[in-house]
Amino acid sequence: TCINKKGAFLTVAEDIHILENYIRLQEFRYGSHFHVQYQIASDTRECLIPRLVLQPLVENAMKHGLEMKNGQCILYIRVYEDEKKLYLQVEDNGTGMSQEQVEEILSGKKCLSGSVAISNLINRLHLFYGEDAGLTIDSVLGRGTSMIICIGKKSMEKEKKSM
Repeated sequence: TCINKKGAFLTVAEDIHILENYIRLQEFRYGSHFHVQYQIASDTRECLIPRLVLQPLVENAMKHGLEMKNGQCILYIRVYEDEKKLYLQVEDNGTGMSQEQVEEILSGKKCLSGSVAISNLINRLHLFYGEDAGLTIDSVLGRGTSMIICIGKKSMEKEKKSM
């Protein structure tokens, strides 16, 4: 699906559709041990975002947070906005990380188990939006992790006009 679309941007609805297909494949792997909850604000569905920005966050949540967890694994995917920004959030109830690990990942000093997905995502966001976009990570060992992509709406409007 992603390859058939042209351009660097998709709507939130298109990116969520691709993500749902990816998650369905993962549900075969995890079975009933895995549950996803979506909260996508209807007014965000037509917002343009870089393709595949949520998938690396979901992949990392599964691989590094939920795979090691005993018991029910829950993944929350939220997209919402305020007056100035669009937020794309992936949260899990997995194993979590220390604050030191979070800082190393955000600084690019450390990649999760050899993965460069988060570092590449941060670089892509800065390439498209400069300092008007970023990623925050909030994590507690043993409780889970929340990763939030934040994109300024003014930057989004520039991209929409150039398409």
